[in-house]
Amino acid sequence: MKSLHSKGLVVLLFLSMALTFQGCELFDKVDDVTFDVELPLEFLIDEQMESDVPVIYSDMAILDALDEPEVAKYKDKIREIKLNKITYAITNYSAPGTVTFSNGTLSMAGAGTLASASSIPLMNTPDTELTTTNATGFNEFANQIIDDKQVTINLDGTFSTTPVAFTLTAYFHVTIKADALK
Repeated sequence: MKSLHSKGLVVLLFLSMALTFQGCELFDKVDDVTFDVELPLEFLIDEQMESDVPVIYSDMAILDALDEPEVAKYKDKIREIKLNKITYAITNYSAPGTVTFSNGTLSMAGAGTLASASSIPLMNTPDTELTTTNATGFNEFANQIIDDKQVTINLDGTFSTTPVAFTLTAYFHVTIKADALK
Protein backbone atom coordinates (compact mmCIF):
# COMPACT_ATOMS: atom_id res chain seq x y z
CA MET A 1 0.00 0.00 0.00
CA LYS A 2 2.88 2.33 0.79
CA SER A 3 4.39 1.95 -2.68
CA LEU A 4 1.07 2.79 -4.38
CA HIS A 5 0.73 5.81 -2.08
CA SER A 6 4.34 6.93 -2.88
CA LYS A 7 3.77 6.57 -6.62
CA GLY A 8 0.62 8.69 -6.31
CA LEU A 9 2.56 11.42 -4.51
CA VAL A 10 5.28 11.41 -7.17
CA VAL A 11 2.66 11.69 -9.93
CA LEU A 12 0.87 14.45 -8.02
CA LEU A 13 4.15 16.30 -7.44
CA PHE A 14 5.08 15.96 -11.12
CA LEU A 15 1.67 17.27 -12.24
CA SER A 16 1.78 20.22 -9.86
CA MET A 17 5.27 21.17 -11.10
CA ALA A 18 4.12 20.95 -14.72
CA LEU A 19 1.10 23.13 -13.98
CA THR A 20 3.27 25.62 -12.10
CA PHE A 21 5.61 26.10 -15.07
CA GLN A 22 2.72 26.17 -17.52
CA GLY A 23 0.82 28.49 -15.21
CA CYS A 24 3.66 31.03 -15.10
CA GLU A 25 3.51 31.31 -18.88
CA LEU A 26 -0.27 31.63 -18.79
CA PHE A 27 -0.19 34.27 -16.05
CA ASP A 28 2.47 36.21 -17.95
CA LYS A 29 0.02 36.64 -20.85
CA VAL A 30 -3.09 37.27 -18.75
CA ASP A 31 -2.23 40.92 -18.22
CA ASP A 32 -1.46 41.66 -21.89
CA VAL A 33 -3.45 44.43 -23.52
CA THR A 34 -3.71 44.68 -27.32
CA PHE A 35 -4.95 47.74 -29.16
CA ASP A 36 -4.91 49.31 -32.62
CA VAL A 37 -3.80 52.88 -33.13
CA GLU A 38 -3.03 55.26 -36.01
CA LEU A 39 0.24 57.16 -35.75
CA PRO A 40 -0.02 60.26 -37.97
CA LEU A 41 2.95 62.01 -39.54
CA GLU A 42 2.50 65.29 -41.38
CA PHE A 43 4.57 66.64 -44.26
CA LEU A 44 3.97 70.30 -45.20
CA ILE A 45 4.92 70.62 -48.86
CA ASP A 46 5.37 74.09 -50.38
CA GLU A 47 7.37 74.10 -53.61
CA GLN A 48 7.00 77.61 -55.04
CA MET A 49 9.71 77.53 -57.70
CA GLU A 50 7.92 77.65 -61.06
CA SER A 51 8.90 74.78 -63.37
CA ASP A 52 7.31 73.02 -66.35
CA VAL A 53 9.77 70.11 -66.05
CA PRO A 54 9.80 67.44 -63.33
CA VAL A 55 11.14 68.55 -59.95
CA ILE A 56 12.72 66.05 -57.54
CA TYR A 57 11.43 66.41 -53.99
CA SER A 58 12.79 65.08 -50.70
CA ASP A 59 11.78 65.74 -47.10
CA MET A 60 12.00 64.03 -43.73
CA ALA A 61 9.98 64.09 -40.54
CA ILE A 62 10.18 62.37 -37.18
CA LEU A 63 7.28 60.19 -36.10
CA ASP A 64 7.11 60.15 -32.30
CA ALA A 65 4.81 57.34 -31.17
CA LEU A 66 4.58 58.88 -27.70
CA ASP A 67 2.52 61.74 -29.17
CA GLU A 68 -0.34 59.21 -29.19
CA PRO A 69 -1.75 59.11 -25.61
CA GLU A 70 -2.54 55.37 -25.67
CA VAL A 71 1.05 54.55 -26.69
CA ALA A 72 2.49 56.95 -24.09
CA LYS A 73 0.39 55.23 -21.41
CA TYR A 74 2.18 51.90 -22.09
CA LYS A 75 5.56 53.26 -23.26
CA ASP A 76 7.68 51.10 -20.92
CA LYS A 77 5.42 48.06 -21.22
CA ILE A 78 5.27 47.54 -25.00
CA ARG A 79 6.07 43.94 -25.89
CA GLU A 80 5.20 43.85 -29.57
CA ILE A 81 4.24 46.20 -32.41
CA LYS A 82 2.96 45.24 -35.82
CA LEU A 83 2.70 47.78 -38.65
CA ASN A 84 -0.45 46.69 -40.50
CA LYS A 85 -0.69 49.29 -43.26
CA ILE A 86 0.11 52.85 -44.26
CA THR A 87 -2.50 55.25 -45.56
CA TYR A 88 -2.26 58.89 -46.58
CA ALA A 89 -4.50 61.90 -47.02
CA ILE A 90 -3.83 65.09 -48.96
CA THR A 91 -5.34 68.35 -47.72
CA ASN A 92 -4.92 72.07 -48.46
CA TYR A 93 -3.93 71.35 -52.08
CA SER A 94 -3.00 74.42 -54.11
CA ALA A 95 -1.49 74.56 -57.62
CA PRO A 96 -2.24 76.49 -60.82
CA GLY A 97 -2.80 73.23 -62.73
CA THR A 98 -2.78 69.49 -62.34
CA VAL A 99 0.35 68.15 -60.64
CA THR A 100 1.36 64.49 -60.35
CA PHE A 101 3.70 63.06 -57.71
CA SER A 102 5.55 60.09 -59.20
CA ASN A 103 8.05 57.53 -57.92
CA GLY A 104 6.96 58.44 -54.39
CA THR A 105 8.43 56.56 -51.45
CA LEU A 106 8.18 56.57 -47.70
CA SER A 107 11.37 55.10 -46.25
CA MET A 108 13.56 54.94 -43.15
CA ALA A 109 17.33 55.05 -42.97
CA GLY A 110 18.73 51.53 -42.72
CA ALA A 111 15.39 49.85 -43.47
CA GLY A 112 14.79 50.94 -47.03
CA THR A 113 11.37 51.57 -48.48
CA LEU A 114 8.27 51.16 -46.32
CA ALA A 115 5.78 51.95 -49.10
CA SER A 116 5.75 53.44 -52.56
CA ALA A 117 3.41 54.79 -55.21
CA SER A 118 4.25 55.04 -58.89
CA SER A 119 2.00 57.99 -59.68
CA ILE A 120 -0.43 60.03 -57.58
CA PRO A 121 -2.48 62.82 -59.12
CA LEU A 122 -2.34 65.50 -56.45
CA MET A 123 -5.58 66.94 -55.15
CA ASN A 124 -7.39 66.89 -51.84
CA THR A 125 -7.66 63.16 -51.20
CA PRO A 126 -9.40 61.18 -48.49
CA ASP A 127 -7.56 58.47 -46.55
CA THR A 128 -6.02 56.17 -49.21
CA GLU A 129 -4.00 52.99 -48.62
CA LEU A 130 -0.49 52.57 -50.02
CA THR A 131 -0.57 49.03 -51.36
CA THR A 132 3.02 48.64 -52.57
CA THR A 133 4.73 47.89 -49.28
CA ASN A 134 7.90 46.22 -48.01
CA ALA A 135 7.52 43.61 -45.21
CA THR A 136 11.17 43.99 -44.14
CA GLY A 137 10.70 47.73 -43.80
CA PHE A 138 7.47 47.18 -41.80
CA ASN A 139 9.38 44.94 -39.37
CA GLU A 140 12.23 47.44 -38.99
CA PHE A 141 9.70 50.22 -38.37
CA ALA A 142 8.10 48.15 -35.58
CA ASN A 143 11.47 47.31 -34.01
CA GLN A 144 12.58 50.94 -34.00
CA ILE A 145 9.30 52.12 -32.46
CA ILE A 146 9.66 49.49 -29.72
CA ASP A 147 13.28 50.48 -29.05
CA ASP A 148 13.25 54.25 -29.54
CA LYS A 149 9.53 55.17 -29.60
CA GLN A 150 10.28 57.26 -32.69
CA VAL A 151 11.45 56.86 -36.25
CA THR A 152 12.68 59.23 -38.97
CA ILE A 153 10.63 58.91 -42.16
CA ASN A 154 11.80 60.17 -45.55
CA LEU A 155 9.39 61.24 -48.30
CA ASP A 156 10.89 61.26 -51.80
CA GLY A 157 9.47 61.60 -55.29
CA THR A 158 9.06 63.81 -58.31
CA PHE A 159 6.50 66.55 -59.03
CA SER A 160 5.45 66.79 -62.68
CA THR A 161 5.39 70.60 -62.42
CA THR A 162 5.58 73.28 -59.76
CA PRO A 163 4.52 75.41 -57.94
CA VAL A 164 2.50 73.18 -55.65
CA ALA A 165 1.57 73.25 -51.99
CA PHE A 166 -0.33 70.76 -49.84
CA THR A 167 -0.27 68.82 -46.61
CA LEU A 168 0.38 65.09 -46.84
CA THR A 169 -0.48 63.15 -43.71
CA ALA A 170 0.78 59.57 -43.58
CA TYR A 171 -1.03 57.30 -41.11
CA PHE A 172 0.86 54.30 -39.76
CA HIS A 173 -1.76 51.78 -38.60
CA VAL A 174 -0.24 49.61 -35.87
CA THR A 175 -1.32 46.92 -33.44
CA ILE A 176 0.40 47.16 -30.07
CA LYS A 177 0.68 44.48 -27.43
CA ALA A 178 1.70 45.70 -23.99
CA ASP A 179 2.02 44.30 -20.49
CA ALA A 180 -0.69 46.10 -18.52
CA LEU A 181 0.58 45.22 -15.03
CA LYS A 182 4.35 45.50 -15.38
